[in-house]
Amino acid sequence: MNISSSEQVGQFPVNIFHGTRISMAERIIASGFAPLPVSEQIEAVAAAHDIALDAVMEDLKAYNRFAIVDERPNIVFVTGNPIKAGSWADRAPEATWEALWAVYRIRHPEVGWEWNASLEGHLWVLAQRLDDPPAMLLAAAQLGVLRNRSGGRTAADLFRNAMGESDMESAVKTANWLFRMSPEWLVDPADIIPRGFMPVPARVGHPLLYFMSGESSEAFGEQLRLGFWGELGEVTAGDDPWHPFDQVWARLGGDRQAELEELVGVPITALLAASAEPAELVPEA
Repeated sequence: MNISSSEQVGQFPVNIFHGTRISMAERIIASGFAPLPVSEQIEAVAAAHDIALDAVMEDLKAYNRFAIVDERPNIVFVTGNPIKAGSWADRAPEATWEALWAVYRIRHPEVGWEWNASLEGHLWVLAQRLDDPPAMLLAAAQLGVLRNRSGGRTAADLFRNAMGESDMESAVKTANWLFRMSPEWLVDPADIIPRGFMPVPARVGHPLLYFMSGESSEAFGEQLRLGFWGELGEVTAGDDPWHPFDQVWARLGGDRQAELEELVGVPITALLAASAEPAELVPEA
């Protein structure tokens, strides 16, 4: 990053990343950022799963989910870290993820407030969106339009503060690292220039992997030790380990695959084959 004066910081363009789905990434590349209203996402999920919209809304209210209490109008959440964006993509768009969980809770009221511990539920929600895989979108924005969630300070402020140091090269490196490591940046859709996207794997953490395996805890632990489930995905500090869903699925026996497909009501093998077609690649930064 080559910034010669603090006055230039606010207009300096940087690469940012956004977690989404392939269908939405394609729409963004074609037409720009225009977040799909939360209400439309919830309505689409209710209709797709033949659940009354009122029932879904009541569930979301009962569990105080963000889709009801924080609609986040005209906000796009981005990050300077592509690995983190891949993690976000796994549940993006979040209102759809929330609505799917509402459907699952309605159909399985026994999970109650322990719903997030339901591994069957996590697999069900993941499987419902295998026809539209997660994607990481690359975009550009100026430092001055990227703001944090609290206090309204911008990414430009972060760099200006660092530039008070005598060693400019070291200061900018530190600020760049802080920019990438910040939990998130908020930005108006009109201030983002989309550049490209690439598909990223759906993620299977070890608890869900254990459930999918159908193995005893002893056998599963040995499989992990021997690397049976393939290579781990990339993580940032503090993330839990995970494996790509398609690799996990390919290592399951046919009988177990059939059991899980019946459980979630989705033809997982066929959907994974269909989504294996090549997709657009992110251009070089």
